[in-house]
Amino acid sequence: MSFKTVVKLAVGAAAVCAGALAYRKLKDKKEPVTVWDDEPEKKEPEKDEQGNVVVHVDIPGILTQIFVKAGDHVNKGDTLALIGNNLPVEAPVSGTVLEVKAETNTMVSTDDDIMTIQAE
Repeated sequence: MSFKTVVKLAVGAAAVCAGALAYRKLKDKKEPVTVWDDEPEKKEPEKDEQGNVVVHVDIPGILTQIFVKAGDHVNKGDTLALIGNNLPVEAPVSGTVLEVKAETNTMVSTDDDIMTIQAE
């Protein structure tokens, strides 16, 4: 047997042992292990100094369409704008749009204030 073959066998054996140890540790755990969390963490909407809700995007991208203007009434979950062709920016609360700060065809990041809503 060549040295190269021995090294490959040793590496393979080490990988099998590591997998077996990880399985044993997970098997002995009493609580379930979450591999993928489909529900994003719900957090309170950000507010400005006057208590109005500031709308941000979840994913950076190009804001291709804006569907509302200042003075429009929106319901929680309404699509306010689109990033790219199909990623909606949804209203975090019901209320009246006070100001739209972003423009279409501009790059927006998660830190940018897109618009403000006066909550009901």
